[in-house]
Amino acid sequence: MKTIEINVYEYSELSKEAKKAAYQNWLNDSPDYFWADSNEKSLYKFADIFPIKINGFSYDSYSGNV
Repeated sequence: MKTIEINVYEYSELSKEAKKAAYQNWLNDSPDYFWADSNEKSLYKFADIFPIKINGFSYDSYSGNV
């Protein structure tokens, strides 16, 4: 048997950079936004139909803008 130790920190204990990274990871991986896959497929389908190039995209967590 193997024992694995994991340090768990309170949010208040994190550095400013770690807080920013944790928040961004939460936004990217959050299961609260169920339509992300559908939106991404729609965006790329739109690019197939119209002459645009997608360099990247992101979601605005407050207004929902892409």
